[in-house]
This record gives sequence, structure tokens and C-alpha cells, in this order.
Amino acid sequence: MKEITQVVVTAVALAFVLPAAVVAAFSLGAGIPFIALLFLTVVLFIFFLDRREEAADPE
Repeated sequence: MKEITQVVVTAVALAFVLPAAVVAAFSLGAGIPFIALLFLTVVLFIFFLDRREEAADPE
């Protein structure tokens, strides 16, 4: 994935998906642990995606 695509995907996720998930978590009563797990999942996904791209394109 190109850098600009990563930026666009991240911006869309931060602007729409994560706030919607936070509202849903509090509406369903899951609260803070669910939100912490959600953010941890996003961080790990971005980290491993970046590692995979570095391994494929070692410059």
C-alpha cells in the first residue's frame, strides 16, 4: 500500500469507525475495557502492516 493510501485509510478509521465503536461500546455497556482493546487492536494492526511492508520492500 502506498503511503497516501495508508494516510487516507487511517484518517477515515479515526474519523468515523473509532468514534462509532466508542458510542456503540457505551450504548451496549461494554465501556472502557472494550475501547482499550479496540485501540490496542488498531495499533497492533498498523504496526504489523508496517513491518510486513518493510520486509517486502527493504530500502
